[in-house]
Amino acid sequence: MKFTESINYLKQPGRQDIQELPSRIEGFGSGQEDIKRLSTSLTLDTIDGQEVAEGSVPFRLPASDFRLLSNTGTVAERLNEIFTPLHFEERIRLLYQYFSQREVLFTSSFGTRSAFLLHLVSQIQPSQPVHFIDTTFHFPETYAYKQKLAGQFGLHIIDIVPDATQNRVTAEEQWWKKDPGACCMINKVLPLEAVKDHHQVWISGLMAHQTDFRSQLRVFERKGDILKFHPLIDIDEGELLYYQSYYRLPRHPLEDKGYGSVGCEHCTVMGEGRSGRWKGLAKTECGLHP
Repeated sequence: MKFTESINYLKQPGRQDIQELPSRIEGFGSGQEDIKRLSTSLTLDTIDGQEVAEGSVPFRLPASDFRLLSNTGTVAERLNEIFTPLHFEERIRLLYQYFSQREVLFTSSFGTRSAFLLHLVSQIQPSQPVHFIDTTFHFPETYAYKQKLAGQFGLHIIDIVPDATQNRVTAEEQWWKKDPGACCMINKVLPLEAVKDHHQVWISGLMAHQTDFRSQLRVFERKGDILKFHPLIDIDEGELLYYQSYYRLPRHPLEDKGYGSVGCEHCTVMGEGRSGRWKGLAKTECGLHP
């Protein structure tokens, strides 16, 4: 049954529930400001697929109501408790019970390991847009691969582009040679900032086995004002390869030529895993994820 309830119902004379409510919701602060904000109207249909009984107060806040919490660190901790024990597919399914699609940002580089997560999300949430940061420096094979996966998986892709003037300067002066960090900042990191402002959670396909930095990440991590969601963080290479083989997912054209990972053309060479990215430099990440 569809059900609309205002938490103000709890403030009826003789009811003490509103004072006890924060302690009844795990991870919720106990301050008066929390109570005040929780007193806004909520529309509740189901929680984790279960119909909500009229007059009840859910023990765990559903969907986007997690953002009512003032302690954002607590949000990530609570979500990690819930999501970490789950299989990667279950994690993605459950995400959309906590966050609406419009709150979810999904990005893909359309690299050598991208088809796995793109296929998963396309099966679970087919209408989820996929944001692609077009630095203008990608391999022609990456653009072709992007179009192939878009057609095969039915993806709705939104291209994000850097400032045209700044992008032209980095190209003309070949910033990737003298300052690759600044080049990434101009062409990848900054273009995504405005997009992130409109979302609550960001799906990313990082895997722990890829780098030392990624090995320290959890399923949820707070990054500034957005929650990073890593549903694949604890899978191993074998699981990924099995999934790709079972569903016969297309491989990136450069993978068969010896590219274990593919980024911008100027900063990628052949190599196992991510060893071909920024070859000879201490740099291992573009700056989007740390």
